[in-house]
Formats: sequence, C-alpha cells, structure tokens
Amino acid sequence: MQDTPPGICPKFANDLASHGVGKDVSSVQGILQKSFDDLNIWSEKWDMTLNVSKTKCMLFRKIQGKLSLMIRNQQIEQVDCFKYLGVWLNIHMKFMQQAEYAASKASKAACECKVNRLIDGRDGVSLKTGIELYKTLVRPCWEFSVASWATMPESGVSLLVKVQARCLRKILGAKCHASGDAVDVIAGVTPVRLRSATLFP
Repeated sequence: MQDTPPGICPKFANDLASHGVGKDVSSVQGILQKSFDDLNIWSEKWDMTLNVSKTKCMLFRKIQGKLSLMIRNQQIEQVDCFKYLGVWLNIHMKFMQQAEYAASKASKAACECKVNRLIDGRDGVSLKTGIELYKTLVRPCWEFSVASWATMPESGVSLLVKVQARCLRKILGAKCHASGDAVDVIAGVTPVRLRSATLFP
C-alpha cells in the first residue's frame, strides 16, 4: 500500500480516501477526479478491482453543489453522511450522529456484555469490580474517536454524559434520579467532559 498515488491520503488497510480543498465545487472535483484516475491506474497495475459501489463522496462545510466523479465510467454516489473507520461523518461536521452511535454502542455493551447482569445493585459484584467492568467494556465504546468532539454539539456530549451516569447508577445501586455529577464523584470516575479534555487537550 506504500506505493499508492500521492493524492490518496489517509489510507488504512483496504480503506482508502482522498480529499480536496478549493473555493468551488469544480476545483474540488478536479482534485478528486485526478486522485481517482491515478488510483484506478494503480489498481490495474496490481490486478486489483476497486469497489465503486462502496465508494462515496461528500462536500463539507460551506461549499454546496453536486460532484460528478467517475471510476471506470461508473458514477460515484454523493452522500450527506458516511461511516469511515467507525466514525460517522456528515457534511456539517457536527458529529451528532457519532454521539448517538457511540451512546447506542455503550448502552448495548452494558447489556450484551452481561455487565448489567453481574451488577445487581449492592447485591452483585463489588463496587470496584463494577467500575472496572465499566471502564473496560463500556467506556471505550463512547471514547472511540473522542478527538472529533471539538465540533460535536453540546446535545451530543450531554447524551454521552447521560449514558455514563446511567451505567454508574446501576453499578452503585443508586436511584434513577441521582445526580450524574454525584455518581461520577462517588464512583471515582472522571466526568465525560473532563475525560475528553484530558485525552485530547
């Protein structure tokens, strides 16, 4: 993969991407089409076939319009959102969809990994073990791609705060209306906002 065309970046295993920056749609389109043409030549050199149906293009931020990009005479679909390497990207770069996705994964991890079955209020596993289970099996689900939170709306961060509070209440055997800040302190778990700032200041 080291000899892929210079316009292909970033690249990860078999997930390749290209990006272009310009003042209008036509300039961005020219940059991307050149990258795709070069990639097509490269793939033919190594007797590989590009999956055009899985290839998507997006326009971010202020530039609006329709891209017309082709690979082997096949039109590349333009989308408003796309999951790339486990992160949901959208044209507004707000990452609210990523927050919802992360919250859903964390909630499922708490149930499907049987964490909740092991934690039965004060009658289940010890508090220390419960917190370690949360940190090991649940928290990584919403921590993934935390670097993108710089543009995540407050509503998205609040959603993740609620997920952590709900999990910790279960571990502590606390009432459902117990303060999220309080359960963070009692459990000795770093609050979501502070945790994200610590990981990516």
